[in-house]
Amino acid sequence: KWFEELSPDMVITDTINLSRDPEGIACRELWELSNEFQVPSLAYVDCWWGYSKRFCLPQENVPPILPDVIAVVDELAKDAMVSKGFPNDRISVLGNPRFEMLASKLQIRDKKEIYDIKKEMGFMDNAFVLVFVSQPIEKAMGSAEIWGFTEKTTICAVIDVLKELPEQIKKKLMLVIVVHPEDDVRELRKIVEQHKPCFSFSLMDMKLSLDLIYIADLIVGMYSILLTEAVIMQRPVLSVQLNQKREEILVTNMVGATTAIRTKEQLITLLPKAIIEESYRKCMLDRQNKFKIVPDASGRWASKINYLIGMTGRQKLQAK
Repeated sequence: KWFEELSPDMVITDTINLSRDPEGIACRELWELSNEFQVPSLAYVDCWWGYSKRFCLPQENVPPILPDVIAVVDELAKDAMVSKGFPNDRISVLGNPRFEMLASKLQIRDKKEIYDIKKEMGFMDNAFVLVFVSQPIEKAMGSAEIWGFTEKTTICAVIDVLKELPEQIKKKLMLVIVVHPEDDVRELRKIVEQHKPCFSFSLMDMKLSLDLIYIADLIVGMYSILLTEAVIMQRPVLSVQLNQKREEILVTNMVGATTAIRTKEQLITLLPKAIIEESYRKCMLDRQNKFKIVPDASGRWASKINYLIGMTGRQKLQAK
């Protein structure tokens, strides 16, 4: 009844793992109501993995209901969804307006601005800022037995390698761990302190992540979307996925723009190289140009929404 009284012109939703989050079920209920009352619906898939889990419960082989339009980030995502049986004519490549915004920040990046941000954050001017992007893998995805790694095992492995850096490098090193909202901050701090790092470190809220990426000399993580955003912002990225047992879900690894570090031997070799050798970081940036964002995402979204709202107007006129 509330939906009929509200009489929306259009419904736009996210897509969420239906088994993990009740909001995913709420999205599906909105698609059902939209279909019942002939209101156009659009759902956005903002990543490159877990497509079926966003539309099907574990016991369902095919989605019982779909929105009128499934918006995706790029052609790679569309091709993957079509290959899994989703209808091609419902999927629209609209891009990601946030990615556009991140790319535009490159226009104003200069040394003075970087210096000012570093100073504001309390970093030395000559500090080598290494950002580690944490995420609650153990809580959200499962143990190391399932994935091969968690945020905790990865942080430990990274710190062990950093401790072996030359002393003159460690004096300038600043490890900044960007904490996910669902991370256990006290547990992460305890893990770091137990490893007795012989260099400076701090834990920072994810709200500061863009400024950190903007000034970072190197970004390390597992498969957080922040790694993709760092690639867009032309910062060197290492994806550490030691002993990985499941499918690849970081898009920049999928397209060969970044390389996932799978073994401890690779980590021991590549992490110090990325810190010590500026020329290697430049090679990383050159390679990262393989990842392309969809142009004019904002325009694509505006055009699609206007078209769907126009459909609503036509339907309401027909109803009269």
